[in-house]
Amino acid sequence: MTAYIRGYSPPCYWNLDGVLSAFALNIFLDGVRGADVGLRAKALVISQRVDGTAGTTTIELFKKSPGGVETSMGTVSLAFGSGTDSQAQFTAFASAAIRRIDPGYRLGIKLTAVQTGGEDLSIGVFFGGP
Repeated sequence: MTAYIRGYSPPCYWNLDGVLSAFALNIFLDGVRGADVGLRAKALVISQRVDGTAGTTTIELFKKSPGGVETSMGTVSLAFGSGTDSQAQFTAFASAAIRRIDPGYRLGIKLTAVQTGGEDLSIGVFFGGP
């Protein structure tokens, strides 16, 4: 028998290993398909292992409908000087509708800006709450 925690969904992670300037900007990086019931995003968290030499690293979280329509859910940034192993999070979703990831939708991110020389970015989306 398998036990389930009602309403629980494991986090969704992305890891961009290496120098961030090597990654293309504004490309949709696929994540998790929506569950049988709607998921609700609780937080978008980024962590950068190596602080860069200039600029800001920015990630934008999207949900994509089965028809391919992308909806921005929010952005989070780390400015140069935040420090090695720095972390930032976004929890101020504009509405419950924006937080909800309906069945059939895909969750994804876009790297929209990078610190020059910034390295090893980890991105996590956590679910929960009403």
